[in-house]
Amino acid sequence: MVDIPETEPLELVVGDRWQWRRTDLSTDYPATSWTLTYYFVQLVSATPGAFNIVADADGDDFSIDVAPVTTAANTAGEYRWAAYVSKVGDRVEIGKASIVLKPDLAVVVTDPRTDAETILDAINAVIAGRATVDQESYSINNRSLSRTPIDDLLTLRDDYQQR
Repeated sequence: MVDIPETEPLELVVGDRWQWRRTDLSTDYPATSWTLTYYFVQLVSATPGAFNIVADADGDDFSIDVAPVTTAANTAGEYRWAAYVSKVGDRVEIGKASIVLKPDLAVVVTDPRTDAETILDAINAVIAGRATVDQESYSINNRSLSRTPIDDLLTLRDDYQQR
């Protein structure tokens, strides 16, 4: 038997079954009287995605069980979620956090890295390549080449590591 977590996961895989439970809400917000809904919004994307998950009642507890065919329709990336319990005339936020939806590597035919990961890898490659080059610019026959200063590259790297 599979252990189903009782908290929201930090990451999920697109195309997998997503399951968790909320047993900690039953005293104040029993599932027999309240509805639990999760709202997800993608943070960084050319075409941001959004979707909702409505939990099922399991006695007074909430059960989240999303089929693979449903999760496969989502786009991998970083999302922010907020969860609310509601009933007629009332709504209460019970949590919010970030989550990463990872690509299904069984069906991915492109680079599975996020844009930020791709850029960070490129910045690191430039820094590694520059470790053996000591000049920032040079000129030959009226042609010149200037490289991005190492300090600027390190600042960019720090920024993309945060992303």
